Amino acid sequence: MEDVQSSIDEVTAEIKKLGAKLDKVEVDVAAARARHDEAEVAELRKEKEQLRKEKEQLRTKEEQLRKEKEQLRAKELLLLRTAFPTAHAPLSSFAAVLERVRKFVIESPSKKSNNVLRPELASLCLDVPLVLRSALASSVFCSFFNLDTVSEVADLFSEANFYELATVHVPSWVNVQRRAADAKQNAAALYGPSQVVGVPSHISLPWLCEPELYTTSTAGHPAFSGELKSAGTGQATYNELLTYILFGMFHSLFPAGPTRRFYYQPPIGYGLAAFPHCGYLLGVEWIGKLLLYPISEPFFLGSDAHKAAVDSLPDIELSECIELNMDESDTSWACYPAVGPVQVSWTTVATAGGRFRKLIQCSAFDSHPSGGVECFRALFATYSAYSIALRTHSQDDHCPAALLEARLLFGAFAVLVDMPFVGTRECTDKELNTEGPILRAVVEAMKWLGRHSLLYVDLRARNVLRDAGEGVFLVDYDDMVVLSEPLQSGADVVLKLREHAKGKYDCALDLVPPLSKMLEREP
Repeated sequence: MEDVQSSIDEVTAEIKKLGAKLDKVEVDVAAARARHDEAEVAELRKEKEQLRKEKEQLRTKEEQLRKEKEQLRAKELLLLRTAFPTAHAPLSSFAAVLERVRKFVIESPSKKSNNVLRPELASLCLDVPLVLRSALASSVFCSFFNLDTVSEVADLFSEANFYELATVHVPSWVNVQRRAADAKQNAAALYGPSQVVGVPSHISLPWLCEPELYTTSTAGHPAFSGELKSAGTGQATYNELLTYILFGMFHSLFPAGPTRRFYYQPPIGYGLAAFPHCGYLLGVEWIGKLLLYPISEPFFLGSDAHKAAVDSLPDIELSECIELNMDESDTSWACYPAVGPVQVSWTTVATAGGRFRKLIQCSAFDSHPSGGVECFRALFATYSAYSIALRTHSQDDHCPAALLEARLLFGAFAVLVDMPFVGTRECTDKELNTEGPILRAVVEAMKWLGRHSLLYVDLRARNVLRDAGEGVFLVDYDDMVVLSEPLQSGADVVLKLREHAKGKYDCALDLVPPLSKMLEREP
């Protein structure tokens, strides 16, 4: 995948070079027009058209390479999903696990490398926050990334990417010409030619200047135009802000000591971004990675709107947590992968209190096209929905014994799954594929989850545990899908499993052939 990214970088650089050449040609055209050299203008137009074609071909190639990269990432994610946890990974102490976790250096935000705002550690999220309340409609910032010109945070601070959005709302008497990000048009072409505009002879206007918004007004009506300014330090502003919020979160929530702390709620933080007299608030949710969200409307600094925005920030005090002792020696951990930096580790024997713990590092899902952000957001949504289902089910809808209480906890660049340690062995493929009490317990658990708008998809023998008696336990809830509405029957579960797989993943119905029949047998 690194080779593909290298090719993308090369093509992107070529596109920028062509853009610079096009800009120069535009300047040359304007100069030739000023000299009334029509022959040179015609020649330059031919050169311009050829450059545009080359640029379009490179954009097509860039898009193909990006698609190839996404396909490779999807394949890596599929391998990752099916690879861990395995039952035969080497065992380590907790301290040894931490020694193998990938090391990250976060340098000063004034430097251009190793910043905290990089996909491995953090992301600007233009989506609805998971814990925080936002005063923004969810469509406001999401609409930016629907633009063809915006694909990364830095693009949000380039004026050329917003010419079209700037003219979405104009007065009714104003006419708008659609403008591409790299288009150029001088005032003479937009408002002239100069000969048809009644400018007094003693006034000289800069007809070669280039308006940013291509707007004209119907005769007799007020003019309407605009000016956008790029914020060259926009990316740096977010990076610096996030760095300082990170310092504050460590200071208030993670004291030094022989333990790693994991809270029952995500750690959060707030920050002010201003450019420079007008600003807005951002919030941070620490869910594996640092997720940065805009959460307020813009305001003038020192205004009543500024005060109201700050006053509305909730004070979410965190206290309830689990602390894992780095010096413990009586608990062994298995790790994935077996060599190299650890992505996921889990206990192989019960901890004090009879608990099972699985530690997922912030780098665990970096092969996902979203850089892992959507995976951590999905984990939060899944365990939140599961926790609600366990707490709120009715007395007539008993939770099956095969389902266990499980919680997702939140630490520094990692999350922790905590649940009871049960079972003495994994189920065998033969046991799971036999119509009997084991599969019946699994079916009842899957139907109950479906009634509570959860779809269990990762059914395989290693996720069904047996104890010394007749106990059967369905475990590993990470990949459960949160549905928009409950499933009323086993047949509905079958349909939804097929719909979810769609050739992307191994479907539980194919891995366990008797499952479909048993799900459909009873309502």
